[in-house]
This record gives sequence, C-alpha cells and structure tokens, in this order.
Amino acid sequence: MCYTVARHTFSVEVPGDLPVNALMQSYQPFAETEAKVPLFSLQIEVCRKLPLEQAGGLVRRFDDDAAFIWLYKRGDRYAFGFSNHIDVPMSVLVVDPNFRNGKLFVGEAQALSLLAFGINNSLMLLFALNTARLNTLLIHASVIRYRGNGFVFLGKSGTGKSTHARLWLENVEDTSLLNDDNPVIRLEDDGVFVYGSPWSGKTPCYKNERIKLKAIVRLSQAPMNRIVKLNRLEAYASLISSCSCMKWVRSMSDGVCDTVEKVIGQCGCYFLECLPDKQAVLLALHTVGTVEV
Repeated sequence: MCYTVARHTFSVEVPGDLPVNALMQSYQPFAETEAKVPLFSLQIEVCRKLPLEQAGGLVRRFDDDAAFIWLYKRGDRYAFGFSNHIDVPMSVLVVDPNFRNGKLFVGEAQALSLLAFGINNSLMLLFALNTARLNTLLIHASVIRYRGNGFVFLGKSGTGKSTHARLWLENVEDTSLLNDDNPVIRLEDDGVFVYGSPWSGKTPCYKNERIKLKAIVRLSQAPMNRIVKLNRLEAYASLISSCSCMKWVRSMSDGVCDTVEKVIGQCGCYFLECLPDKQAVLLALHTVGTVEV
C-alpha cells in the first residue's frame, strides 16, 4: 500500500492477519492510486519478543506528553522504541543507514490502539527524516484555513493551540480546520504551502489538502491579549523549535534549517500572548488575516 502526503509517497507493508483498515484508517484520504516510487518504506512484523538486544546501545530517551521515544544505535544503524508510558518500549523501529527502509516490530498480544500508535510514530519519524532535505517541514501545530489561506498556530504542548483554533471556527466565518497536530509545510516553486496529514493528534482531521501559507503565529498563555510581529531571528527560533528533525544528523539538520530560513522569508511570523477568548481571535485575525507579506 502506498500513501502520498505533501506530494511525498511512502509504502507500508502490513501482515495479512492484521486489520489494515482499522490500523490505517487515517491514511485512507492519502491512499495513492497511481504507481509511484516511494521515498521510503515501512514493514510491520509481529513478534513474540521485541528485539531490544539487537537494537544496539541506548543513546537517549525523549520524553513527550504524547509519546516516549528511545533512541538506540549499533554501528551505522539506528533503532527507535515507542511507548505511551515511560517504562519500556512497546514497539521497536529498526532502520537502515540511509533511513529509507524501516521495520517495525510489534508484540503479538498488543491491542489495536498500541499497534496504531507504533505505526503512526514510525511513519511520522520516517517522513520527517526522509523529507528533511526536500524543502519540507513536519511541524507540531494547528492549522486553520481562512478565505483560502493557511494560518499556522505553534506552541508548546498545553499552550492552547487546539483551543485557539476552535475559537476561530466558532467566531470567524469561512474558516475550517486543516490539521490539529502535525501538518506539513512545503516550500515549492510557486510559494509556501501547508498540507494536511494523517497525523492530527486527538482530533480526527485527516484532510489531503494543500493551501497557501499566509502566516505563522506562536501562542503563549497570558492574562491579556497582545500580538507582535517577529523579526527574522525571532521567527527562525519560533519555527525551528516546532520542527521534527534528528538534529544530530548534520545533513538533515542543515536541510531543515535552510527550509525554515526560506519559509520565514516568505511568510509573516507573529507572537500572540493571549487569553482563551474571542478577543484573542479577533486580534489575531485583524493583524494577520489581511496583512500582505
């Protein structure tokens, strides 16, 4: 099975005894109908015991509110463990040295939710790694479409990105939600665009759509509403911190940094200190909704 996200195609091989439709439901809008050479591939293998001893030495563990990720390294190969709790990995992704081919090992007794969890994290990781040098950014954000343009809201987990996006939907006509967790920004010949993806967090919003990116807004909770336009250095720091990337792999890091620089050169970037109210939305709308960048 092949899927295309932000014009990047990848393949997934699921064992025949697993319920593909249930596991890959969010990917159906992105199913590829034409024969294309995939940028990367993921193979899923069910096993009795996870191959942690073959993964290599533990490099570090990344703690996140949505997932815990373990990074292992053996020679020139990396492996990644995924879990929704801090104890031990529930699935293990082993990748080849160029990150193009990955094999996800999952326990045979795992529930469907844990299988889907491992698949989603593996595909997001492989997508970010393989597109890092292709003018593409997988970011942690919510995206609203307003009058045909995309507005990206960044912020740390718990900042209120989803709440702010919902307030736009409730208070501004001609708005819709494109993605609520992991949209894709891509720099193309005719401008900068933001795409929907199969990865939208707790909000089931899986739209295979492409819209012009108008503005990027970083949110911060505050006792008042105030918005300022960021200078180039501030805008760079704001966007790069929300990008998925293996920063210790120089070529990938350089690719992401270069794309971020180009994106902020074409899109307005702002910082919004706000309350979770209608006035914050109107302030943002009046500032970034009609501005020419």
